[in-house]
Amino acid sequence: MALNFCPKCGARIDDDLEICACGHDLTKDRKKRVNEKLSEIKEEEQEKSKTMIRPGGEIIKAGFFQRFGAFIIDLIIIGLIMIFLTILLPPLRNSLQRTMQRRLIGRIIFPSLNDLVFWIVAFLYFWLLESFNEGRSIGKMLLKLRTVDEKTHEPTTKGKYAINNLLKSNRSLFFIDFLIGILYNIGKEEKRLRIMQNASKTVVLKEKR
Repeated sequence: MALNFCPKCGARIDDDLEICACGHDLTKDRKKRVNEKLSEIKEEEQEKSKTMIRPGGEIIKAGFFQRFGAFIIDLIIIGLIMIFLTILLPPLRNSLQRTMQRRLIGRIIFPSLNDLVFWIVAFLYFWLLESFNEGRSIGKMLLKLRTVDEKTHEPTTKGKYAINNLLKSNRSLFFIDFLIGILYNIGKEEKRLRIMQNASKTVVLKEKR
């Protein structure tokens, strides 16, 4: 890389000069600049590799079976977490169960303590992973899928990921979310399956391999 001035004294220098008149070693500075440039190029290539756009500019929307497969993988992982938590849960079960039974909404949406805990665990699982892992749960990572902003096709905000997963983690609410989403999005190119994807303005894309 060209080094026109000595970093130490500021004197103008020739390209082939290795040591400045002030005694400063210029070869180290040139090497440092080369390494910085290589790092910039590497970062740019990494960013390009994350794009959802295939060669030729085609954006691939994830299909139903791909997303279903990722969801099943995630449910298995959440189930394993729940098994671990149920070992710790019994001391709290009775008091929390009595509190929930006093509330009608609790009996309808969360008929048991396990349902409430499952919703909390599943919501945090999906929300945290998508928020801090560029739109990917573990299931999506394995199947090369990613939840992104509908316009930029890049990871969206934590708030939108929260909206996207708000109803996804409860069986009753998920059924409503899915049913309305399917009916509302029939024939649309975004291939959304849930209405909360519309609310969060997100889509699921197939990653570039």
